Amino acid sequence: MKTMILVFLLLSVFFTLLVAQPARLSREEEDRRSKELRALGEQFKKETGFQGTYTYDVVNNKLTQFDGYFPDIKFPPANDTLQVRQVFDELTDKILPYLPATKEQLSIRRIGGDERTLSASYIQKINGYSFEGAGTFGYVYRYKSGRITIGNSFVNVDPSTLAAEPVITEDKIKEIFYDMIGYTEEYLLSLKNKGTHVIFPKFNLMYCIDWNAMETPDVYYPRTYRLAWKIVYGLRLVIVDAVSGEILVDEEVQFRRDYGNESGRGSL
Repeated sequence: MKTMILVFLLLSVFFTLLVAQPARLSREEEDRRSKELRALGEQFKKETGFQGTYTYDVVNNKLTQFDGYFPDIKFPPANDTLQVRQVFDELTDKILPYLPATKEQLSIRRIGGDERTLSASYIQKINGYSFEGAGTFGYVYRYKSGRITIGNSFVNVDPSTLAAEPVITEDKIKEIFYDMIGYTEEYLLSLKNKGTHVIFPKFNLMYCIDWNAMETPDVYYPRTYRLAWKIVYGLRLVIVDAVSGEILVDEEVQFRRDYGNESGRGSL
């Protein structure tokens, strides 16, 4: 079970690398960024003492994963939770200058471990809101080998381009959604009170992917974000722009194909 949790943590971090950029990159721009990211990766190794490999994402313009060792960092036993958190926080402070997020945007999501491994994950928020399918950062440390794997899906975006507050309030979005499904919240509550199994919609205000802004969701068209209400009701997914009220998504929940980002790799 613990292994499954660790695998899920890594997958949630590594496979959701989403950012906001306006257009497809030219080959010249890809080459320039690749060169700069390789240089940044080597600078990271030199200045932090990291020994191992790293990967980078050209389109999203960031380092994305590290796998190796920090010889000068020693982790305490997993049951010493205070010291474990302190070590992870200090390591994060060391790494953040090379990543597209600031310390003020981060909050701890989970720290845990056992006699074999430690794990920690952080979540990125801007203006107090998280990102759909992105904005996480995580570690898995293995006591036996001393090896650490780090995954970064922070969103590389200028906060000034994101709406800071919603115009559509929670009361308003509930009114909009219940009109869409033809029920009222009171009606669903009455069914529940009669013993009927009822599914209630879940409302979450966050920065959601603007699927309509992309010609195609592939490597050359990174995602942009809007402050939006994400509503899940059974298998139905509705996303409504929290400023304009535009319905961005209204569909049955199904697997979305997420195309990988063009990336590179650096090693010892």
